[in-house]
Amino acid sequence: MTDYICADIGGTKTIISLIDKRFRLHKTQHIDTPKSFEEFKDLFESIGELSRYSDTLNISLAGRVDKRGRILMLPNINLKKGLNIKRFFGSKFKRINIENDTVCAALKAINDKKIKNGLVITWGTGIGGAIVINGKVFLGNGAAGEIGHVYFDNGEIENRIGGKVMVKRFGMDGKKMQELAKKGDKKARNMFSVIGEEFGSFLRSLIYIFDPSDIVLVGSFTRSWNFMKSSVYYTLNKGWMKPHVRIHVVKDKFYTLKGSYLLGKYGDSDYKL
Repeated sequence: MTDYICADIGGTKTIISLIDKRFRLHKTQHIDTPKSFEEFKDLFESIGELSRYSDTLNISLAGRVDKRGRILMLPNINLKKGLNIKRFFGSKFKRINIENDTVCAALKAINDKKIKNGLVITWGTGIGGAIVINGKVFLGNGAAGEIGHVYFDNGEIENRIGGKVMVKRFGMDGKKMQELAKKGDKKARNMFSVIGEEFGSFLRSLIYIFDPSDIVLVGSFTRSWNFMKSSVYYTLNKGWMKPHVRIHVVKDKFYTLKGSYLLGKYGDSDYKL
């Protein structure tokens, strides 16, 4: 069977779908990511009911788990460290694969030949990263690439420009800001310019460290890229070293979900360093 049940559980939204080998989505569900343990139990139960369509479940998660499925870190989702996610599904699936969301996006980018050496960045509620070397994802001791928690201007970068802080910092969420910017609102466009400058400064530091050939950018903020790209590139080019990097902006909102499909195709040794 080459159709897999896939779930992308993000800090704000969750998408569940049956995906075939051509990355076509079927029986797709969009829900708000649960806020409580009881709501998560209901979510996992509803996912388990889909086992009649496939014996394999692939989960993309905005965090990290160990090989047994126990949560190591989950900064933007309300589940406790140490909780074993796989146990919620009992014997409903023969195989359950759980991986970090940006790693899943990296698998899709590698599969699409967008990247062989470089960085994949997811930018939504928070900011995540994956390091790609020779077509595989480098995980270090298991959590390499957690760039959203790098300090920037006296705090973590995702607490400066992640979606979760937009209301607190700018008085509106990213979706509202985008709607206003599309209508030509100068205040909203100035906000995106500030965000772009800060993201550009952060990106410049990453480029100095990794010297990537390619950077693949995915996540909800890509849909506002046109309002930020000029300030991003302006800031990138202010440094002493002009970056020679290709930035691929992927606006497919199912990209990470499609990447999770590949967890069912590959074993750990096929995509991890």
